[in-house]
Amino acid sequence: MSDSRDAASQVLDTVLSKLHHLNLADDVYEIGSAKSSHGGSSDVHRGKLKKGGSVIEVAIKRIRASMQKDQAFAKVR
Repeated sequence: MSDSRDAASQVLDTVLSKLHHLNLADDVYEIGSAKSSHGGSSDVHRGKLKKGGSVIEVAIKRIRASMQKDQAFAKVR
């Protein structure tokens, strides 16, 4: 199980390294920790995006940590 998790983590790292220009981590912040909605594998929080001189209200979707254990979700092809 650990090997498949390590392989999935490596694939994710590779994909994310190619998308660094889409990283908004320094520009997005949460209003609060309470969920505003949820789905089968994630929770949605309200947040704000700082872009230029504007602040825009956005939805922040977070995949649940428990999904790492889900073989179908973490499947590596």
